[in-house]
This record gives sequence, C-alpha cells and structure tokens, in this order.
Amino acid sequence: MEITPIGWILIPLGVLLLARPKWLYVLAVFFTPFTATAIANRGTGESATGIQPYLYFGAMLILRNVFDLAYSLRIKVCRNIRRPLLLYTCFVCVCAISISMPFIIDGRSEVLSNGTLEAALVPVRFSGKNISALISLLYGLCFTVIVVRQSMSQPQFHYTLRVYMASGIFVSFWGFLQFGLGLMHVPYPFLIFNNSASPYAQLGGALSSIDVVRISSVALEPSAFALILVGIFAMQLLAVLHRQYIFSMRLDRFALVVFFIALMLTGSGTGYLGFVVTCVMGFISYMRGKKKVMRRTLLLLSTTGLFFGLLFAVPATRLYMQEAIFSKADSFSALERGTIILADLKYFLNYPVLGLGWGTAPAHDLTMGMLANCGLVGLTTFFTFIGYLVFTLLRLGKVSYTRESERGLSLMVVPLVATIISYMADSIPAGGTFSLLLGLAIAEVAILSEVTSAGAIGKVNGWQ
Repeated sequence: MEITPIGWILIPLGVLLLARPKWLYVLAVFFTPFTATAIANRGTGESATGIQPYLYFGAMLILRNVFDLAYSLRIKVCRNIRRPLLLYTCFVCVCAISISMPFIIDGRSEVLSNGTLEAALVPVRFSGKNISALISLLYGLCFTVIVVRQSMSQPQFHYTLRVYMASGIFVSFWGFLQFGLGLMHVPYPFLIFNNSASPYAQLGGALSSIDVVRISSVALEPSAFALILVGIFAMQLLAVLHRQYIFSMRLDRFALVVFFIALMLTGSGTGYLGFVVTCVMGFISYMRGKKKVMRRTLLLLSTTGLFFGLLFAVPATRLYMQEAIFSKADSFSALERGTIILADLKYFLNYPVLGLGWGTAPAHDLTMGMLANCGLVGLTTFFTFIGYLVFTLLRLGKVSYTRESERGLSLMVVPLVATIISYMADSIPAGGTFSLLLGLAIAEVAILSEVTSAGAIGKVNGWQ
C-alpha cells in the first residue's frame, strides 16, 4: 500500500479529529464526490484501487460512534425512520445471503472478469471481490445511518446541504479547469485530486473514440461525475424554485448555473437523462398550487425553447453535442454496454432467485446488474425500499403542503428519483453520493413526520 501526497495530510488530520466528530462529518460529506482521489493506493494494473477520503473520514466517524455507543450502552432509533432503515437493512441482508451462490455454483458457470469487451471468462467461485463488494455495501448502510443521525433536525439538515453544495461548487470549478486545460492542450494536474491507482481515474476527461473534451473533475470518469451532479443539481433547483435558499438567493442561483454547465460538459447520456427527469419533476413541483398555470407553463416552455434554440444555433455547440452524445451510440462504449447487459441477462436467467452472488457479475445498468448479482429477490427488496421512501416523502410533502411553503414535493424526492433513473442507464447504485442522498431522504422523512404530527403550519424545511 502506497500513501499519496494528499494522504499524508488527510490521514493525520482524521486521527486528530477523532475528538471532534462534527468536523469528521463535514470532511466526510465534503469529500463524497472525490471518487478519483485516494489517500492510499493498493494493488497494480486492472485490480488496483484507491482508498477515497470519504471512506477514511467516514470510517473514523463510524469508529467514534461505536465508542460513544459502547460508552452509553444505548441505541435509540427514531420511530419515524425505523421502517426505511429496516427495509435498507433487509436489502443488505439479501445481498449478504446471495454471496452463498458462488459456493453453490463452484465453478460450474463462467462470468466475465470485468465490465469491458477485453474481459476473460472465469469460473464463478467465491473470491475477495465478493467480500469487498459486501463490505462496501455495509459501509454504505453505516454512512447512511450517520447522515440520518446528523440531519434529523431542520438546522442540521440545512447544514449538511450547505457542506455538500459547497463541495459541488468546488468540484464543478475543478472540472472547468480540466475543460480549459484540455482545450488549450495543457497537461492536467492529475496528482492533486485524480491520484487513485484505479485504471479509470486518470483518463483526463478525453474520449479515446470521440474528438471532444468531457470533464470528469474529481470523479473516476465523466459518467460518474454526471451521476454526482444530477443529485446536486436537483437539490439546488428545488431550493431555487421554492425560495428555500441553501446559501442566499444570489449564490444559490449562481450555483445552479454552475451545476448546469458542469453537467452539460460531462457529455454523459445518463447525466442528461437525469437532467430531463429533474426538470420535469421540478416543474411539476413548482406549478403545484399556483394560479394561472397555463400562462406560466407556456412562458417557461417558450423561454426554455428559445434558450436551447440560441444555444444550438452556435456551430461549436452543435458539434459538441453531436460528438458527445450521438456519436457515442455507434462507439465502442455502446457496444461494450450492450454486451455486458446481455451477459447479465443470461446470468439472471440461469440463476433467477439470488443471481451469481453480490459483486460477482459486472454491471452497466441498474436492473440487469442487480438481477445478475442478487437475483429477483434482491431487486425486489431494493425497489421496495426505494419505493417506500419515495412515496412516504410524497405523502408527507403533500400533507405538509401549505400556501406559504409553496411546496408540493419534499426537497429530496426529485434528486432521489432522478439519480435512481440515471443509475438505470449506468450501473448499480453505490458509493458515498448515493448513501448521502439516502441519508438525507430518510432524515427528511423524520423532519416531515414531526411537522405533520405536530400540525405545524408554515415553511417545511424553511431555513430563512
């Protein structure tokens, strides 16, 4: 294992902050998007991985919480969040049980070794990949619980959002730097935030098959950065539309424009899909309960159409969109994605109940990836959990809706749904970003439940 230069700074800092868990939480949330940043690297070649800062700070925070629980000998879970946390735990348990499948199969079937066309067929046997995948899933559950505990009140919820939005602004501008350096053909400083040993972390944002620069910023690849930005953009859009500002009116609007530009520069089809879903759901939320809906609808649609019409009138913009999106349909990437999805379908048909076992099969979309790795039981449990969370937020948001709040949806419904739909065209949901969104969504269930049970009138999650 090799410690990176940034690791020599962050590792001692994490040890020192064990006595200040609040700052550990801030750093864990802030570094959540930094998937291409490593404090230490292990392995070589295709199997190389990096230990991300949010994993380290989150692990230190979990360790501190374990000490606190051992000292108090008491675990208290709010009644309003027991069911979503129980459903999430059930999904993790199903994935853990599915790991028995490699023992049952014992080499009688073969699976692609990774998610590329160069992958070799290897016998299905229990390996370290299954353990790593399960540990990652368990860590995600623990990190979600920590986010819930740290965001159970309106001020705490707002504080978490501020830290995450600040991180989003930083990584967006780092992406702009990457884009500018790419246009000027100036070397990009990988060693600062793209120092992970993962083979995907040092692509530099340039497509090998398409002559166009796409930004990945501090993420492993452009599509991964787009998935991060979808949730950030959705939360910022809802805050601006309903005047529930995270920072201030001007800064929130500025941040929204920054996130939009960064999302467009990723050149990711999954990111654009999430953007469309976000805009549609945000528009529905904004129009709910308002008068003169038709006039505002026509005004918004005409303004949007005029904006994109002027945008596509620029030849450089048309060329960029054509190369970044439409040319990808005929590219090596599209062929690779289709091949992996068909392979996952085959694995599922052979082992429909629990799949090949969690972490065994490569994945390039949510549905087939889960069916191949944890079977129909795992996929059903996952969507039961997500469906319950979304419909609970919708129900509580509707009950809590008042004329003063101008809110027909909770703040977390749009980013959660948009991110899930984006993952359907990309991979299995994983990592700190998804765990953070789940934690904020579950925390908002507790906040809205408290508001509705108390019969409170006024702004839901109103911070100003």
